[in-house]
Amino acid sequence: MNIAKNAAATACAAIVCALVALSPTARADDAALRAHTDLLRGVYSDGNLRIHFFDIAVTDAPNMLVGEFVQIGEESVLKAQILAQFIRRQGEITLRMYRFPAGTRMAPGLWAAPDLTPEIESSPLDIVGDLRVRSDDPENPTWIEASTGEHVPVHTRQAIEMSTKLRIDAAGFTIDEVGYDGQGEQVWTFPEQGPTTYARIDNPLTRVRRESGLIVVDLTEPADANAKVGEAGDEFTVHYYGWLPNGFLFDTSKQPGRDPFALVVPGGVIEGWNQGIIGMRVGTTRRLFIPPHLGYGERGAGGVIPPNSWLVFDVELVSLRKASDMPDHDGRHGHDHGHHDHDHDHDHDHDHDHDH
Repeated sequence: MNIAKNAAATACAAIVCALVALSPTARADDAALRAHTDLLRGVYSDGNLRIHFFDIAVTDAPNMLVGEFVQIGEESVLKAQILAQFIRRQGEITLRMYRFPAGTRMAPGLWAAPDLTPEIESSPLDIVGDLRVRSDDPENPTWIEASTGEHVPVHTRQAIEMSTKLRIDAAGFTIDEVGYDGQGEQVWTFPEQGPTTYARIDNPLTRVRRESGLIVVDLTEPADANAKVGEAGDEFTVHYYGWLPNGFLFDTSKQPGRDPFALVVPGGVIEGWNQGIIGMRVGTTRRLFIPPHLGYGERGAGGVIPPNSWLVFDVELVSLRKASDMPDHDGRHGHDHGHHDHDHDHDHDHDHDHDH
């Protein structure tokens, strides 16, 4: 499936774009299906792209995984987000690939906060396609190969047909996709360099849950080991993205025409920010999973953030001005720079659909 967007077209490229009921043979008590799922679950990378398959609860579909594809160093922008499930068709194990309906997806990085994953059903999901599975041991495989077999219909990047081959084993995850035009000529490959193995790795990102309930993941670290560290009373200049857990992007400073946001901490922002960005070094990008009591609580915000909603923010510390360097420094901290609490009117031109 065409696993990356743009450079590799749409997420896991559409083989069959239809809403289809889940096969009744996808049973939670099927040990062989669980063993196949266990082998796929994990983190993979080639040093450029990182792929993370992790569990998601689907009310009527057991053993479902979400696959997130991110460019290393640009984790705030997902290349793709797909869903994968091993099922049985006429008794044979099959790898079924799904995607969220157009305009929907989950917030990035919910592996770090699994309780925030939205409750979903399989029926609204688009079935992208079914891959035939071969393995060394159907009951307890150490390697799995999955393929479309013959060319299958697709409509992406001038291709009308494509083929997909995957291999999963203890060493990694190999992808080989080819798109063909109406004359049967090859018009693209993914990866561009041809079949590529993404090595299985330990997750390089660390999740920290604080006593307040705030969850913090540092996505990137500064190249300068001596970069300044932000403390209470300093002025932080940041870029940010803000999502609801269901993937709705409600605000970002990265929109064209907007500048980074400057604030003194603690200050006029939600408490999750006041707690979450202290300790960042210039050049760090930090993901904050903010519980309702550190966000907008029971009131919500702007008609966009529902009451009692968790929030997901990626915050990049662009620059830092120490409290001692401020012209009006008099030993006091906590200036209120504009009471920026993200309670906007939300009429920016955001592409809320996220059709990745």
